[in-house]
Amino acid sequence: MAIIMLNMIIFMAFTHRQSQTTTQLFQTINQIFLYIFVVEAILKIIAHDTKYFHDAWNVFDFFIVCISLGTKLL
Repeated sequence: MAIIMLNMIIFMAFTHRQSQTTTQLFQTINQIFLYIFVVEAILKIIAHDTKYFHDAWNVFDFFIVCISLGTKLL
């Protein structure tokens, strides 16, 4: 939960006229958060096996992680 809160704080810190350095820093931090969420999803799938997808919150988290990975690939 703390990682999610920190990620939200980073998103709230974006401004319209921020420097290129700040934008790059935030993008790097956001990418680190994404990797943390991917590892979390993988570990939960390993731990819960097929039961992972029986919980709606896990399905939602998995969907968000997949969408985030998809946007990084584009």
